[in-house]
Amino acid sequence: MRDAGGRGEQACRTEPVGKLEKDPEAMRAIVTCECCGHRQTVARPIRRPESFYLVCHDCERTLRVDVTAEDIRAAELSSSPRTPSRAA
Repeated sequence: MRDAGGRGEQACRTEPVGKLEKDPEAMRAIVTCECCGHRQTVARPIRRPESFYLVCHDCERTLRVDVTAEDIRAAELSSSPRTPSRAA
């Protein structure tokens, strides 16, 4: 990490490689650009509803990403372990 202007503020924070895969609380999002259709994975952990911007790696347009509480619940349900149903 690099100091921003010597004021003690950090210019950026980076997660260690592989941290998202090991963090059970982190959700990974895949964003599709509405302009060019390029799909990319959001590299930061998403733990609560929020909005943020990212730049498409293909056409370089700015994209607004809105993560809702419903999105978080759907991700939690899809990643929860499922018990096999018993056939009678």
